[in-house]
Amino acid sequence: IIPGSYTKSLQKITENSFVYLDPPYPALNGTAFFTHYTVDRFSEDDQCDLADFVHKLDKSGTLFMMSNAATPLITDLFEKYRIDSLNVPRWVSCKGKKLRVDELVIRNY
Repeated sequence: IIPGSYTKSLQKITENSFVYLDPPYPALNGTAFFTHYTVDRFSEDDQCDLADFVHKLDKSGTLFMMSNAATPLITDLFEKYRIDSLNVPRWVSCKGKKLRVDELVIRNY
């Protein structure tokens, strides 16, 4: 297991590696910004860069799985892979109640 930025993990990926990615999700609405987990944030451009990285993994034959938000951007970036939608609970809410949102599991196997 290699925690940290996916950009630093590429050199450690070998022929038999399996890569799981859990990036900061793009906002589902105007107030839910899960891009703020890091000082530098995780922008739409970062999501595009991540997609380029995933395409390189796929071309090299590396198996990957990624979780991400169910947004049009994410669906478009990863449309060539298997995408499963999961309806999951979210407890993070200023309204004090559990919310249900769709998340995607994206994989090349």
